[in-house]
Amino acid sequence: MSIEHDSDASGVEPNEGHQRGLTARTVQMIAIGGAIGTGLFYGSGAAIEEAGPALILAYALAGLAIFVVMRALGELLIYRPISGGISEYADEFLGRFAGFQAAQAVVALVHRDRDLVTPAISRYCLPYKH
Repeated sequence: MSIEHDSDASGVEPNEGHQRGLTARTVQMIAIGGAIGTGLFYGSGAAIEEAGPALILAYALAGLAIFVVMRALGELLIYRPISGGISEYADEFLGRFAGFQAAQAVVALVHRDRDLVTPAISRYCLPYKH
């Protein structure tokens, strides 16, 4: 007597729309993350040499704080998936003003980075004109 299973070992039904595997975009994001992480690790050597071992403790505390926040956001995403960003969660759980403030913070960060990056790109990547 044989037993047929409708799901694989993970408990996901085959016709549920989920697939296992990595897309090309996912592999590219992993590679970019690895390159950025290596650059940060390599670049922090001079700062650690200058500031001493207390900087390693500061890095560890900041990493722990980021880990906790990202873990909480992951739990929130699983609990209530929405198509918006963090501002949608703030709007739903903390009120409309908190949602507005979160959205404005994201916009301010994007504009700040744009103002820092655009001159660098135009200075080093575009042809020089006399």
